[in-house]
Amino acid sequence: MNIKGLVSVIMPVHNGMPMIKASIASLLEQTYPDWECVIVNDGSDDGTRDYLESLTDSRFLVHHFDKNQGRPQARQKGLELAKGEFIAMLDADDIYHPEKLAVQVEVMNKSSNVYLVGAGMCSFGCNADFIRIRSKGDGEVHLYNITKSFPVAHAPSMLRHEHAVKFSYNPALKFGQDIDYLRRYLDGKMYINLPRVLYYYSEFDSVTKEKIRSTYKLYVKKFFKAGEYFNSSKYTAKLIYSYVVYPFLKPNTILKKRGVEPTIEDAKEFQDYCIPKIKRLRD
Repeated sequence: MNIKGLVSVIMPVHNGMPMIKASIASLLEQTYPDWECVIVNDGSDDGTRDYLESLTDSRFLVHHFDKNQGRPQARQKGLELAKGEFIAMLDADDIYHPEKLAVQVEVMNKSSNVYLVGAGMCSFGCNADFIRIRSKGDGEVHLYNITKSFPVAHAPSMLRHEHAVKFSYNPALKFGQDIDYLRRYLDGKMYINLPRVLYYYSEFDSVTKEKIRSTYKLYVKKFFKAGEYFNSSKYTAKLIYSYVVYPFLKPNTILKKRGVEPTIEDAKEFQDYCIPKIKRLRD
């Protein structure tokens, strides 16, 4: 098995307690040990700073912003501090599958012409009784160009450092700065999106109807400005739907439409890897 190369895991955090403990635990349980975690504390005032300063593993590099600057600035600072051959993401309320880094590094080592390895993502909420699966791929090599809709999710992706540092996160984008970055990073390059869930996205506790609507507005403007009128029209339809129908729906009804039902294996791995970490936060 060809697995080598330092991975820089970038973690922006603003007021991440207590879920950041579960995120850190999932990183420490990785079967692949050659990583560093660059944590950018974006002006937290909830005890996150004290928790980060208590970490003793030398693989953690912590940088503090005295004031909250925003997710794009925090991601960019993490990218600037990263030293690894590969770049991975881990938001401070999300959880890794224990084999995530090992699986993606192996693919990167085997395929030198591939610039991004994505993976499936399991969306969950600490207070939800359901999960949904998003962004699974076919495991084949594909060529991306910026005129196409973006085919992978940012959070579970792994990138090549030497190419990643040629681009920057746009500080003007409150929403969508992650996909905006990846679209420019991957333009004209090969990628693989794996048909396996390797990332657990704590989405359902924070998503609101207004947040979903704001995201639709962003994409309507972005695609229209880029001349992608089909995609702009698609999100316009979703935006109109949100105004007409959302007032009559409960949030969980909306969220259940995002993604697909998990397979038996997906559900079992969520129970095995995520539920124990979430339960420990309540003990």
